[in-house]
Amino acid sequence: MAYNSWKKPTEDNTDSLRDMQLSCGYKHKSLDEVIGRLNKTLTLIQENDLKHIELRLNDHSDKLTKLFTILDERLPKKN
Repeated sequence: MAYNSWKKPTEDNTDSLRDMQLSCGYKHKSLDEVIGRLNKTLTLIQENDLKHIELRLNDHSDKLTKLFTILDERLPKKN
C-alpha cells in the first residue's frame, strides 16, 4: 500500500507531462503554420504594393509627358 501511494503520483505526473508535451507540440506546429502563412501573405502584399506603385508611376509619367507636349504646343515660344 505504501508503495502504491508512492508510485501512483509519479505515474499520474508522467501521464500529464506526456499530455502537456503532446499538446505543446501540436500548438507549436499550428503556430509555425500560421506564422508561415502570415510571412507568405506579407511577402505577397509587399510585392503587390510595389507593382501597383510602379504601374501608377509609369501611368503618371505618361500623363506628364502628354501634358508637357500639349503645353509645348500651345504656349508661345520665347526667342
